[in-house]
Amino acid sequence: MEPKAKPMKFFIMIFVLFMFLVVVGSVILRNYNERKYPERFVDEVEVMDEGYDKSFPQIINEPVNSVIIGETYTFTPRVAPSDDSKNLTLLQSPNWLTFDGVVVSGTPNELGTVSFILRIEKEGLYVDEEFFLVVTD
Repeated sequence: MEPKAKPMKFFIMIFVLFMFLVVVGSVILRNYNERKYPERFVDEVEVMDEGYDKSFPQIINEPVNSVIIGETYTFTPRVAPSDDSKNLTLLQSPNWLTFDGVVVSGTPNELGTVSFILRIEKEGLYVDEEFFLVVTD
């Protein structure tokens, strides 16, 4: 009867080691995903503190805030969480700035500070985000 005890101990040790590796691997994978895709992980306390719902689409990258007069300016807004039911439109901008549905672009012809507003609309609700741009020479 004694010879069967060793395989059982070996099996239990392998099982415990396997479970340990699964737990450690899942923690490492979650940490990696939280860093790479922060918009997918929402802390409910943070949402309550900030007063808005992070499941509603929002622009998650910042445009360059300066451009040289006569040079082309481009900004590709990234919206998260991304889905097909959102609308992104350029509401207010200088006349040289356009939006083709993907990229905000244009070539400034005057010095100064300008702003543009992008509206994110989903299911009848919307959020306007304003960005400032300094045109220098």
